[in-house]
Amino acid sequence: MDVKIEKRYLLLPVGRNEKTKKICLIKNGKVCAELKTRLSESPDFTIPYDVSGFLGETLEIRTDPESGYCPVFADSFEDPGLFREKLRPVSHFSAAYGWINDPNGPVWYEGKYHLFFQHNPTDSLFGNIHWGHATSTDLVHWTQHDEALFPDETGLMYSGCAFVDSKNVTGLRKDGHDPLLLFYTAAGGDSGLSAGHHYTQRLAYSADGGRTFIKHCAVVDIPEISGNRDPKVVFCEDIDKYVMVLYLDRWDFMLLASEDLIHWNELQRIELEGDRECPDFFPLSANGEKYWVLTGGSDLYVAGQFENGLYRVRFPKKQLNFSRESYAGHSFANVPGGRILRICWNRSPIPDMPFNGSMTTPQELHLEDTENGPALSVSPCAEFGSLRGDPVTGRGALDLPGRSNDILISVKADKKRAMKLFGLTFHTDPEARLLSMKNGPSIPAETVNGRMSFRIIQDIHSFEIYSAGGKAYACIGFISEGKPGPVKCPGAEITAYPLSDIHF
Repeated sequence: MDVKIEKRYLLLPVGRNEKTKKICLIKNGKVCAELKTRLSESPDFTIPYDVSGFLGETLEIRTDPESGYCPVFADSFEDPGLFREKLRPVSHFSAAYGWINDPNGPVWYEGKYHLFFQHNPTDSLFGNIHWGHATSTDLVHWTQHDEALFPDETGLMYSGCAFVDSKNVTGLRKDGHDPLLLFYTAAGGDSGLSAGHHYTQRLAYSADGGRTFIKHCAVVDIPEISGNRDPKVVFCEDIDKYVMVLYLDRWDFMLLASEDLIHWNELQRIELEGDRECPDFFPLSANGEKYWVLTGGSDLYVAGQFENGLYRVRFPKKQLNFSRESYAGHSFANVPGGRILRICWNRSPIPDMPFNGSMTTPQELHLEDTENGPALSVSPCAEFGSLRGDPVTGRGALDLPGRSNDILISVKADKKRAMKLFGLTFHTDPEARLLSMKNGPSIPAETVNGRMSFRIIQDIHSFEIYSAGGKAYACIGFISEGKPGPVKCPGAEITAYPLSDIHF
């Protein structure tokens, strides 16, 4: 049917058990948007989709396969249950509606942290990927904004990064705003709208302080490698150039260099065996030496330095993350003081909700000098501590005080011990230097002064475990539903801080 768009939101009735349909928005005979969702006549929830970009225009709306769907529009959408859902994470960022995965372009810009993320705003399943957008002044309380990037004929909006062009080498500065650049992968061929196109790395920018974004141009085109993606851009003082790290295929990554952030030339290729996708690249120092750390999506990493204009790996690769639920960690660009802050996708599933997926706790990274060379250590960023309430303590057992909790556990390292959190059982093994669970990860641990210590961030949907002084990390999905739960471990001293809800 033909519809004149006069209201901001298209309301999508979604049924959990329905098959996915495609809604096509057609202008002058050409498809200008495709929306995939599980349309239902008896919906489990309704998702508002922003169509303000089409206000005043007459569009044909068609479903594939054809259905009796009759579009409904609204100027606003009030949902009294929003952020009060049974399985809404308490202390972790999640989108108001829809699916989220990789964090994209985290950056400090004009007094705020900006977080972009892979987002399906039309359903709680993967697909129809946009770039969502949220901002924060403290890294823990976030305000979600309009979508930053929408799919188009070049493809779905896959992962990338943000960069503040403070030197205005792009010439895009306007009205006193340094250009906020978004480098992203246009995933050609992954939608009907982009059929026949291949993956390209492209640039969008904001000239109004990060409120709106303009798609600008393609910057890297490697048609012979079908899945190249996930650009990460930094300025490298060591070679006085901008550097982009790009995932190619298998374990292979490419480094490119530029002087203007538009034109890029291959610098070299590097293999990070065992890891793929979502590279991150950042400088840290250990024992007075500066290194550039390269990580992949699963947190395998190497530390290296630039020599004669090329990146040279100095030490064998190491592992930071020992679980599958944390993925695609991405450091914030342009952070004052040079801190390396990051956030990851928490892949712990959140079933039967109008949203799915969250981010991990925001973290700070350091590089420590060890007998095996520099090693990353990770901890919740200091700002996360602002969520802590008054602590409760116990020996051997403790009932957790909050729906989400920051838990410190110190266990005697005289023998193997069982540690129980809700329905999960872990085992400490001082001899093997491990914290492990059946059918789950084995996490390296350390003994210091006769004890093994762990920090655990527990939320509705997951546990995040920091071990070995932060040199080992794991995220484990577990639905607790926010009910009070016990921690039990003979020989343990336990302290738990209830965490306040970031939404209120």
